[in-house]
Amino acid sequence: MAQPSAWQEFYIGPAAFMQRLVNDYRRGMLHAGSISLKSLIGIAAGVPEARILGPDWMDAEHYAIAATLSDETRLRLRTRSEDPARLAEDFKNLLAEELEQRLHLQFHRETRDRLSYTLQAVQGRPLRLRPAPPRERAWIGLSRPGSRDTTLNVRSATFHQVANWLQRYLKQPVTADPGLPADAFSFRLRWKAHDQPSLFTALKQQLGLELAEDPRSQEFVVVDRVERPAFSLSAVPASLASKGSLPPEPSARYTPAQLRLDLKVLREALEEGHPGIYRFTPKAEMDRVFRDAGKRLNHPLTALDFYRLLAPVVARVKCGHTSLLPARANDDSLADEPLIPLEVAILNGKVYIARDLSAGGGLDGAEIASINGVAIGRILAPMLAVTHGDGDSATAGPYQLSHRQGFARNLYLIAGQRSPFHIRYVKDGRTAETSLAGLPSKIIRDVEHIRYEDRPAHGNATWRILQSGSTGVLTIASFSGEAEDGTPLAVFFERAFTEIRDKHVSRLILDVRDNGGGEDKLGRILFSYFVDKPFRYYRDLIVNKLSFNFFQYALSRQPLPANVNEMVKPGPDGKYHVVGHPNWGIQQPASPHFGGKAIVLINGGSFSTTCEFLSMLHNQGGATFIGEETAGGYHGDAGTTVAVVLPNARLILPVPVVGYYMAIDGTAQGSHGIRPDFPVEYSIDDILVGRDRAMEVALRQAGEPEPVGVR
Repeated sequence: MAQPSAWQEFYIGPAAFMQRLVNDYRRGMLHAGSISLKSLIGIAAGVPEARILGPDWMDAEHYAIAATLSDETRLRLRTRSEDPARLAEDFKNLLAEELEQRLHLQFHRETRDRLSYTLQAVQGRPLRLRPAPPRERAWIGLSRPGSRDTTLNVRSATFHQVANWLQRYLKQPVTADPGLPADAFSFRLRWKAHDQPSLFTALKQQLGLELAEDPRSQEFVVVDRVERPAFSLSAVPASLASKGSLPPEPSARYTPAQLRLDLKVLREALEEGHPGIYRFTPKAEMDRVFRDAGKRLNHPLTALDFYRLLAPVVARVKCGHTSLLPARANDDSLADEPLIPLEVAILNGKVYIARDLSAGGGLDGAEIASINGVAIGRILAPMLAVTHGDGDSATAGPYQLSHRQGFARNLYLIAGQRSPFHIRYVKDGRTAETSLAGLPSKIIRDVEHIRYEDRPAHGNATWRILQSGSTGVLTIASFSGEAEDGTPLAVFFERAFTEIRDKHVSRLILDVRDNGGGEDKLGRILFSYFVDKPFRYYRDLIVNKLSFNFFQYALSRQPLPANVNEMVKPGPDGKYHVVGHPNWGIQQPASPHFGGKAIVLINGGSFSTTCEFLSMLHNQGGATFIGEETAGGYHGDAGTTVAVVLPNARLILPVPVVGYYMAIDGTAQGSHGIRPDFPVEYSIDDILVGRDRAMEVALRQAGEPEPVGVR
């Protein structure tokens, strides 16, 4: 058995907020906020978890672990050997001994002739997967488990998580190939129900993945005995508790003193770290907002009540990259909260039902007048106060509430309305009332997939030439991932503009609606095809400091890149200026240059990197913009956020530490985003039938007939 002195700390407890596995054997550390016991035993035994056999709960239940060897133990091990492999082996042996002692773990190894699979990329084929958006929770599930065709929906999951799901589904060990990317992806996979060959074929054809058989005899670890960890919340180590990792109970109430401390941490983090905190709202106004919030902290509040008070305070910064997030406990409980089963469309301040996902259905197109006796205007106002883009964009809030359950989530989180939902509505000129039972978010998504046919995914960029041969349509859904043919976007852009030149396409419709951003450099690369001389893209990139007091509350152990000193230089203003960014300095135009007519489609979902590109294109002049004002600001934005956890209520504050300033002169746009030359408004009937009025205007501007085919 390992001696007590072997560990500086060793804790196993409830799954915590910090999800990332920190496994540094050389430093004698193993930290994880959420890990299954099967994974933990696999680390200790040196065997992939797919070859750990034991009770089902070892895989289903997750725990937090903080295990750090003492300095004496590390010195003793290094004296024996500096070989990293030997140090790792020694660490695993000590971990196994500790698990044996704490969990009464007993296991044996045996060789079995059992078919196993390796999830790997098909040789010579690109992976057809969509990178997951930031902050999205991982979810894997079957949306049509009882139908003829089976559909697997994967959101923000790693290949390791997908392999674990396949293992449970196939009831055979499945291991993810270490050569697969470590990022999280989202995709949908369809195959014939109860037809394993169909699943294997679907993986290849739809995703570029395969399950390779490995029929060789392999070593398995068979768990003969194990007990669930016994833990005490009072024994939580500082390495987890200081990060705000253990979620408190949603019903816990915090004293005014605790809440005032949280407000102080939040305010100082914004003032210290955010390089554009007063970019859109003057300091005097922000000071007043903070003072008013402090005056209201005169009685105990739950974390959710505190969130409802502080979210509009943070929103007054008017930075689309800075929105307060609920505590982990509230976010977890939201997964089971019965939400209103509606997807809405907010049009000219009115709320319409775009998709009725309730059991009865039939309310599509109705205008909501009130919910639970509260007029819709009183419900909508506080929700719009916390959903925002950059500056005074008028479209960002309505867009966010009209997509991805934004209205349903905020109806609970901000407006505090709960199931059942008594709705008064107007449809076909008649006022009526009904009651809807709430549904969990996952069920709402499943119903939506069954009732409504989503557009098929074609990568993050598509290119088509219309039948006339003179107009092309380049659609970019995200400045990240791959295009429809599996190529990187930079390569795809070059191919598209080469075809534009070779086929004499003189008019280009560029559709960047619903594009929330992505990699900065891809926006600059796209813009370089529209200029014919060297240019500056960024005027400045500003960082206030390289070390901040709020780092003590940051989730990441290393909030800034390790090479940050190589990327910045101090300026006479006392701040640091990023000179290592690929978009910094004089940039060169790309070839082939496009000098034809550019027609750009924009809306309230166009944000971040997308708006940097759009601002430069708009400022240059010559392009025609159609649709809605963008969510992103005209003169720049903010990025490289550090997630700060407030020490008591555990609300999460993303603090951008880099201010982006575009190489644009003039203030004509003020605090707004890119505004269209041809504004387009939609009716609820347009949305119900899928009419694309903005594209219709674009086609007329391009001189194209309607309807138009593609070739």
